[in-house]
Order: sequence, then C-alpha cells, then structure tokens
Amino acid sequence: MNEELKVELIGLGKLAAKSVGLFVIGLLLGGDLSTAAIVACVPYGWKVLNMITPAIFIWMPFIGWVIYIIVKVAAAAVVGVFALAYTWIKCIIKVVIAYKKSKAN
Repeated sequence: MNEELKVELIGLGKLAAKSVGLFVIGLLLGGDLSTAAIVACVPYGWKVLNMITPAIFIWMPFIGWVIYIIVKVAAAAVVGVFALAYTWIKCIIKVVIAYKKSKAN
C-alpha cells in the first residue's frame, strides 16, 4: 500500500468517525433518526455557509444574534445534507483514485 492511499484511507476513516460520532450524539439528544441525521449534517452545512457569507463583523443587538444563529443552524441543516453527501463522495473518489494508482505501480 503506497503512502497516498494510506493518507486517503486515514481521511476516510476520520470522516466516518466524525459523521458517526455526530450521528450518535444526535441519537442521544433527540432519540430519533431524523434528529441524528440533522445533527450529523449541520457542521458540514455550517462550513459551506461560512464559505459563502462575508467575513465581516456585523453589529447587532443580542436578539439579532440569536435570530441569526437560529436561521444559520436551520440553513446549515438543509445545506448540510448535500454538503455531507458531497464530502463522502469526494473522499471515496480520492480513495478509489489512490487505490488505482497503487495497483498501477
């Protein structure tokens, strides 16, 4: 097994551990599968939303920040479904490519 394949497999393992860990936390918090799936997807959606929102500090009253966080978490849950799927697919493709390269050598 070459070094590139090892790195990609470690990345896949970390992704799996993070996703499963968040899913288990969601099960413990909500008790049903839909809550667990939402909890597992939110960090990935949050990361995507951070890439597309401006990196400026906005002055708002406290209630404005509460509403902002609630809306952003809800949007992260929706976007996260697609972001998590994309992340998994991208990681699996990298592993397959690394595997094919290791077999070619």
